[in-house]
Amino acid sequence: MTMLYDTASGPPESGSLLESVFLLMAKKRRESEFFRTKLLVEAMLAPHAEDSGALNKALDAYRAAMFPFLESEKEKEAANTKKLLDHWVSRRAFRVKPLWRAADSRGIVSRLRRGAERVKMIEESRRRTHHRRI
Repeated sequence: MTMLYDTASGPPESGSLLESVFLLMAKKRRESEFFRTKLLVEAMLAPHAEDSGALNKALDAYRAAMFPFLESEKEKEAANTKKLLDHWVSRRAFRVKPLWRAADSRGIVSRLRRGAERVKMIEESRRRTHHRRI
């Protein structure tokens, strides 16, 4: 895919699938460039920096300059999430239905009791055989 991107003679048709792929490729390349730069800066300055907060602020400013759309995307996502939450909250209260009723659980309880009784019997028989050995 990168070869197609690199050898393209011009921009793809607007609204096409190829345009989406090219936009994604451009974004990924910018991300890799950013992380490469961040790694180099941190490798050179972090051991000597007394205040890493200033370094982080500078790198955050660099990221905001390289990716100006990230902040607007965060705001859009938060607005969409709030809108969906408001939609669900505005509906009536949720109803919770049990998957099974207590009356239906007699078989489950009796199986649990039988299993507990078996375990108890096995432990008692082990104790008896252990006392015989001594």
